Amino acid sequence: MMRYIFGLCLSLMIMSCDQPTAPAPVKATVDGTEYELTEVPGTESKHAVKRDPLGKIIEEGYIHNGLKQGAWTTYTTESYLPESITSYVDGVLNGPYLEFDPQGRVNLMANYRANEYHGPFAKYRIGRAEQTATYVDGKLDGVFAEFDFRNGKIKQEVHYKMGVQHGPLRYFNDAGEVTLEYLYENGERVSGGIKE
Repeated sequence: MMRYIFGLCLSLMIMSCDQPTAPAPVKATVDGTEYELTEVPGTESKHAVKRDPLGKIIEEGYIHNGLKQGAWTTYTTESYLPESITSYVDGVLNGPYLEFDPQGRVNLMANYRANEYHGPFAKYRIGRAEQTATYVDGKLDGVFAEFDFRNGKIKQEVHYKMGVQHGPLRYFNDAGEVTLEYLYENGERVSGGIKE
């Protein structure tokens, strides 16, 4: 009987160690035929530049061993203003990410870790906040808020815990008063309704 229990425990331990691992992040590589590559003195890195048919720079950044590295900038076709700035480590999105409108104002601000949102996140319209949130490993965590970009007043807030609604969900009127409120626990609505 003892051998049977020992064998069962050993089998369970071996099976638990053989759990599938998370897939490796997709890596951004650079095709040398689409980019002009210039050696960076004193390093193994290269500066990569992509141009449109008229010779205007539309994307640039650095590569190391064929993978995007550091900050990469794309440019609008109408001007020399940045369209986006993306951060990479060994071809994987890591660090700040910014998108801009044609006037150079921030449209989107995010942070990445291993190709997933991680950290503060915000969407803007005409330079004013429309949405703010925080992500942890690609999942909403904390308060997700929506604003009226015209006056900056909050319209809605939703609380999340590792990607699941947890806490209050509130809607606001133009005076900033709560008009509707629900309470969520682990994704399930447990109470709430219209506020008088």
